[in-house]
Amino acid sequence: MSSTQLNQVYFNSKQLKLPLSFDIKIPFDSEARTFDEVFRRIDLNKYIVAEPKVGRIGYNPVNMLKLILFCQMENITSLRDMAKAAQHDIRIMWLTDELKPSHQTISEFMKNRLKDSIEKLFNDLNQYIIDQEKIDTDKLYIDGTKIEANANKYKFI
Repeated sequence: MSSTQLNQVYFNSKQLKLPLSFDIKIPFDSEARTFDEVFRRIDLNKYIVAEPKVGRIGYNPVNMLKLILFCQMENITSLRDMAKAAQHDIRIMWLTDELKPSHQTISEFMKNRLKDSIEKLFNDLNQYIIDQEKIDTDKLYIDGTKIEANANKYKFI
């Protein structure tokens, strides 16, 4: 009688695997790639205060700003959720070169290193995209579709 047990002596599911770069894992039509392309064309000197020359070298301010703005774009507004997304979201890891700041670090960066509020900066970024893509903002289209989450044949809208 033969045994149906698999013999996996030399296999470890947690071993290092290729590819080591996140660049291969991010699709070419991903919003992270588009965000990175637009972000590279913006002059960041008017938004970030120069780092003080005292103390340890902090996180890269460009990567911190990428983290904050991409999280805002993905509707992640809580600082703790931003810190959690930086540890678990592969797109954010790729954008920020695997930056993993705590929520306190993100808060300190927003208070001390940004010249304007993050909402003003996000609006400027949107305005840049509108200008570059020549989007007509005079018209507003509203979709009237109504979808009910818990549909039931005895409930009507």
